[in-house]
Amino acid sequence: ALLCAATIFGFWIALWLISLAIDDSSIGDPLYPVGMAITAGVFYLVCDGNQARQNLVMGLTLIWAARLAWHIGARNWGREDPRYARLRTHAASLGQNYAWYSLTHVFLSLGAASGVAIAFPLFLAQRTPEPACCSGDDHDPATVVHHYLAVTLARRLMNMTRLMRDADF
Repeated sequence: ALLCAATIFGFWIALWLISLAIDDSSIGDPLYPVGMAITAGVFYLVCDGNQARQNLVMGLTLIWAARLAWHIGARNWGREDPRYARLRTHAASLGQNYAWYSLTHVFLSLGAASGVAIAFPLFLAQRTPEPACCSGDDHDPATVVHHYLAVTLARRLMNMTRLMRDADF
């Protein structure tokens, strides 16, 4: 778990440094699913769960990450998202250095949110040793929690994707 937390943290710090070099904070939006795919890959390598489930989770994560990264990236290709331009103005109005402001208000907050909302359920899904719904005890508390988290994650991802698709930026 510590290796995965370091992976997530390192990914977001690297994105922040790149954003400073290219003067575009919106790179975190299309690349956060790539970070989650990398994290899922680390889980895949270090977790000793059910191999069929790990393959399924890894495959679905890669498909989701590619689709979402393409969708968000195509929307703002070649320019900074206007929301981040407004955030720059807001930070300046507060007398804040935007580099540090973007680290705490954009990159580390997105990293923490993606770590809790996406990476933790991916971790649980890949470390569980028995297959879902086939262990013979579907009422086991760990199985129930795992299923709840998987369904909740899937619903949130679908809602976030729908909201981003329908949003008027």
